[in-house]
Amino acid sequence: MSALVRGFLLAIAIATVTPAAGEMISYEICALDASGRRTIASATKDYLPQETVLSEPSGPGRAFLSKELVLGGGFAVGLDDYREPGVSGIGFWMHRVPSPMETDPYVGFSWEWFDRSNGPIFEKRKGSGRIRVASERVKGVETIVRVEFLDDIVFQMNRHRKHEPGEYSHEMLIRKGSALAFPTGT
Repeated sequence: MSALVRGFLLAIAIATVTPAAGEMISYEICALDASGRRTIASATKDYLPQETVLSEPSGPGRAFLSKELVLGGGFAVGLDDYREPGVSGIGFWMHRVPSPMETDPYVGFSWEWFDRSNGPIFEKRKGSGRIRVASERVKGVETIVRVEFLDDIVFQMNRHRKHEPGEYSHEMLIRKGSALAFPTGT
């Protein structure tokens, strides 16, 4: 077999076993109740940016793009990208992904705000943790394409419609080194 044919076959073999460039998120989701905390899901998920769900909520005053990644245990994590000329802060959230069999479609409430501190670095306003944000300019606005978690960061959520401020039913830990990535050009 000639060197050219061997090289061609080797290139095909490498292409078929080498996965496409992807991202990784490592997380743990816990339910909180009177008896303590119970782990619902804990995993490291490899994914492609194209697997994230993009949606534009409609209605007055809703000029943003929601970007989310579905995780295990019936939960998702995401952010609202307001596509402004410059990003000074980012609102993240976690929510339930209700089953079609559930009678209550309420996804819960969660809001974790990060303020820009230095260049692409943002710091969590309540609690602690830093993220690095990569963005691109699309039609004169800055849009978020990737978020890297520089520290372990805890998100809090309340699944119940009626609750007191500061009460939470779930927590999600996103581990240092994880990333949320979204398709470019959005």
